[in-house]
Amino acid sequence: MFAQSQGISPTRHHFKALFAEGMVEGVPVLLAKPQTYMNLSGESVGPLAAYYKLPLNRVLVAFDGTDLPCGVLPLQSKGGYGRGAP
Repeated sequence: MFAQSQGISPTRHHFKALFAEGMVEGVPVLLAKPQTYMNLSGESVGPLAAYYKLPLNRVLVAFDGTDLPCGVLPLQSKGGYGRGAP
């Protein structure tokens, strides 16, 4: 888990998510692991971004792509249906 690798422990619930604040290479980060189904994660991420006044271009949503080949990480600049091209 990324948080563990950075020595950050999500220890509290905040906006339907396990939540932690920490530093990664000197940069402050907020880490949240929604405790909702994936297709409802916006119920957690949206209010967190609004509460902390984060512009959407500063929000990164990562998810487990178990249906993708090992080593493939698809990136999309916008949300939407489907996975995008690997």
